[in-house]
Amino acid sequence: LGNGTFMDQVTFSTGVNSKPSSVIGGDFNKDQRLDIAVANYATNNIVVLLAYSNATFSKQKTYTSDSAFEPNSVGIGQFNNDSHSDIVVVDKVNSFIGTLMGNGDGTFSNLRTYLSGNDIQPSVVAVGDLNQDGFDDIVFDRNDVSSSTMSEENQYDYDFYSYYGPTLNFELNTDSLSIVICDLNTDTHLDIVIGAIGSRSINAFLGDGNGNFTSAFHSGTSAAFSGFTIADLNHDGKPDLAVTYSTYSNSYGATGVLLGNGNGIFSSEVQYSTGYYPLTNAVVASDINGDSFIDLIVANLWANNVGIFLGYGNGSFQPQKTYTTGADSHPALVFIGDFNNDSIVDILFNSESEKAIVIYPNYGNGSFADLIFYQTSTTSRPQSAAIADLNRDTLLDVVVVNSDDKNIGVFLGFANVNFMSAVTYSTESSPGPRFIVTDDFNEDHRVDFVVTNYITNNIEVFLGDGRGNFPFQNHYSTGSISSPIATSVNDFNNDQHRDIVVVNSGTDSFSISYGDGHGSLREQISYSLSVDSSPYSVDSGDFNKDNQQDIVIANYGSDNVEVLIQFNTGYFGKPTLYSTSPGSTPQGIAVGDFNNDSRLDLVVANNGNQNLGIFFGKGNGTFFDQILYSPSSSFLPVSVATSDFNSDDMSDVVAVDNANHVVYVLLSLGNGNFTVSTTYDTSYNTWPTSISIGYLNNDSELDIVVGQLFGAQISVFLGLGNGTFSVSKVFTNSDQGGPNFFIIADLGNDNCSDIVAAKGGVHVIEIMYGMCDGTFSRRKTVPTLPGALPSFLDVRDLDKNGWPDIVVLNSALSSVTVMFGHINNSFDDQITMSIGKDAQSSAVVIVDVNDDDLDDIAVVNSQSSAVVIFLGYVNRTFFSQITYSTGYNTYPVSAIFADFNDDHQLDMVVCNTKSDNIGIHFGYSSTSFVSLPAYSTGVFSRPMSIVIGDFNNDTQLDVAVVNSRTDNLMVLLGSTFGTFMSEQIYSTGNGSHSCSIAIADLNRDNQSDIVVSNSGNDNIGIFLGKSNGTFANQSIYSTGLQSQPSSVRIGDFNNDTLLDIVVANYGSNTVGVFLGYGNGNFSDQIIFSIGFNSRPFALSVADVNEDNVTDIIIGNYGYGSKNIIIKLC
Repeated sequence: LGNGTFMDQVTFSTGVNSKPSSVIGGDFNKDQRLDIAVANYATNNIVVLLAYSNATFSKQKTYTSDSAFEPNSVGIGQFNNDSHSDIVVVDKVNSFIGTLMGNGDGTFSNLRTYLSGNDIQPSVVAVGDLNQDGFDDIVFDRNDVSSSTMSEENQYDYDFYSYYGPTLNFELNTDSLSIVICDLNTDTHLDIVIGAIGSRSINAFLGDGNGNFTSAFHSGTSAAFSGFTIADLNHDGKPDLAVTYSTYSNSYGATGVLLGNGNGIFSSEVQYSTGYYPLTNAVVASDINGDSFIDLIVANLWANNVGIFLGYGNGSFQPQKTYTTGADSHPALVFIGDFNNDSIVDILFNSESEKAIVIYPNYGNGSFADLIFYQTSTTSRPQSAAIADLNRDTLLDVVVVNSDDKNIGVFLGFANVNFMSAVTYSTESSPGPRFIVTDDFNEDHRVDFVVTNYITNNIEVFLGDGRGNFPFQNHYSTGSISSPIATSVNDFNNDQHRDIVVVNSGTDSFSISYGDGHGSLREQISYSLSVDSSPYSVDSGDFNKDNQQDIVIANYGSDNVEVLIQFNTGYFGKPTLYSTSPGSTPQGIAVGDFNNDSRLDLVVANNGNQNLGIFFGKGNGTFFDQILYSPSSSFLPVSVATSDFNSDDMSDVVAVDNANHVVYVLLSLGNGNFTVSTTYDTSYNTWPTSISIGYLNNDSELDIVVGQLFGAQISVFLGLGNGTFSVSKVFTNSDQGGPNFFIIADLGNDNCSDIVAAKGGVHVIEIMYGMCDGTFSRRKTVPTLPGALPSFLDVRDLDKNGWPDIVVLNSALSSVTVMFGHINNSFDDQITMSIGKDAQSSAVVIVDVNDDDLDDIAVVNSQSSAVVIFLGYVNRTFFSQITYSTGYNTYPVSAIFADFNDDHQLDMVVCNTKSDNIGIHFGYSSTSFVSLPAYSTGVFSRPMSIVIGDFNNDTQLDVAVVNSRTDNLMVLLGSTFGTFMSEQIYSTGNGSHSCSIAIADLNRDNQSDIVVSNSGNDNIGIFLGKSNGTFANQSIYSTGLQSQPSSVRIGDFNNDTLLDIVVANYGSNTVGVFLGYGNGNFSDQIIFSIGFNSRPFALSVADVNEDNVTDIIIGNYGYGSKNIIIKLC
């Protein structure tokens, strides 16, 4: 078994009305697999079933006799010295012994009978080499002379009748019940023990090794003897006897113990009661409680229980402790074995009422878990069973003789697939989690997972601690009404860090969030898909063999597949569309090599057209038209996955059909064709929706898990390694509704696979922790982060812990929030400080105003015409705000701090948009400023943004400001006294409405150059500086129709040491990047979508994750969030 559980029974018919009465196993065709022989009492034949490697069996081959034949019992031996397994059978009704000589290939010669007509009436048979001549001999009972007869095989002719060897008759005056061959007196010669039901006795006969036997022991009793077993009960190295009596005294049953002396003689019997009228029927011996002492286990048929006598190790036992087997179960059989692969012996018995075999999993201390039932059929009445490893997987299997059904059933054992109680992680506020994938996002060798939230339009990354907990949760927006529906994880930019691709059904787009290796994502590069495509599923692979991961998306709305080839690290070309046929509504897609040509192919679940579409890859990133495949006329696939299920190095397919509640396993033939291995039912009205593949029971064979939307269930199908799977075991993961999607992973680092389920109906993430023995654990929730219409932000390591922090200006809340960064790049710890009611703040500056080596925060309040400063203190705290007026009704929109007059005090320059001027405020102490006369920027000029630099190389700071109403750039050259002169005006274009400015040396001539964002003309303008403080006329680069660029910054985003430009496009909800060539020229804009109606307004650049690559932080005014786009080289 492997965990105390079994696959559902596999039945093999032994023929109509056959009534099989005995079963035995052996390797009949020398393939190292256990085959089965069955004696059919009613149909007068022997059935042989040859085993395949997956523990299934060939079509039965029957062997019978021309004369009447009603076999009772079978045995296996080697009777003719050809090393092939032969079969012996006894027929009580027709009074003969029969043999079938094996040919070594699983077939047998015709049945030959012996002693026919002598009225011997044999009912049981045993085989062993009794005279040590290398030939197996036969022991059977004969009831014509009330004796048991032992016959030796003739070594010369192998014909039992013509050359019958010496025969010994042991007078028993009984019908024999059982015969056991063993060495009772440790002389290396086989002896015989016979249990006689008629004479109610145990009889021992000692062999001399030459085929002769002498009676050594006879245990006569008035009790109703029912069974016995042989074991060393007192640890003296000598075989002892344990005997069961169905009734012993006054209708009480008993188990008797007879200790062996080592010479075939046994001590007086000691009885132990099995209760009132129990009809004790069978006994086995083993160490049940792990104390190294042999215990006894009995089946009490009429008492409906199993009794256990714990041994003391000296041959004596504690009183019976009973374990119920269920009402009317009537256990007639009992077996022991390690059925759950935990190195502890468990108990197996039959149940008549349940028509099943039943397992009592043992805890190893003499106590047991709840019963596990395996039904043999509703009419089966199992009568006999045997235990062996049928499929050579080192796990015990069970063979059952079902008398009334006239067949045998095979239960294959499998390793643990039970789970702890569910742990739930809430995604809060009705986010509608739809899809989940596990991976290691922060490279700590612990499992993390990412989930798409369909309703709240974001993804959440849960970072694991290796103990099955997920204390860190990060949210990343996918854009307003984006409705992210599926995700996949891969390394898309070859930096060895895991990235996330998400398809957004609401906005017909997909986005890639690049991982930094520390658990955070640099949001986000977005790509548009075809209009009304409604993407539904995504996968990735290297389709053109350039060592870069490409992307394929199944579009439900447009009935096609889009393939995007990565042409440069992190960038994708124009998609190529492949039709899946009109009305196909593809819902699932997966990647594999289906025709064994080392080129990746695609399989698509076409739900609308009831088929699978196979697109064979050409190896260059393109694909042939689809080839359709349908395993059934009613096939309605919703999800597909690929893997090698039968270890033939070819990609197979598993598909979920939710309407018909069926799972299909399609095995690849290696030429692009498939064969249906098996179909598996998930039960009526369960509505299976998703599928995952993994190793659940540590047997190196792939298993399948199916999520069922209705019934709150998952079904587990354990792989057998040959493309077939066990019948499902169902787990109810909670009372809160079924999973939309789930994944398999070892979340707790305990080598037990766990299951993570996304449950959209109740808005939670649920985790089931595998414990290798069952049950589910705690529930846990983590709140989401609120949005607050951020309009400006900046980045700095405020708490000096080596990780950048983010300062966000919440314009709608009149507050500023500090998000402190952690080693895993999360920003969980936050503080929020009010900046005054209705402040309408427009800018944030981080600067050390008072020169104490602690960063301070300055906020420009437009409505109140003031600058508010929060002086930094230790331990992530700030002093109360200090407010500085910028003048009545000035409406400041930006500010810069620098030492303009060389007095080693920070001064402040403010851009006042309503008063059309630049305000100069000299610092004269650590926290005080004195205002100077303002510099006019022109009537109705509406200055919007300001920068400083040394434009004429005189070591004095100069100022540049953009005026949005007069559409120009003004440059003021500074003097030693902090005053300005030599005003210069440069046009930014009619109607440009410039609103942002940045400065850097763009062409590497050691002169400062200027970039402005022209929101009215949908472009950016570049002014290249000259050494005398003048600038060349503006060069413009389009940002796209109606893009309305609102903010511009400069940095090296592709790590080529050349400066690039990034712009926030408020109108088109995108961020654009212009890559620099180092000579003042730039590439066309590379667009990154931030999400519908996001309205990106503020930009900042910094190395957020300290990987020496510049990242971008965006403030989205539209729906109140921040985005982090992290660029890797």
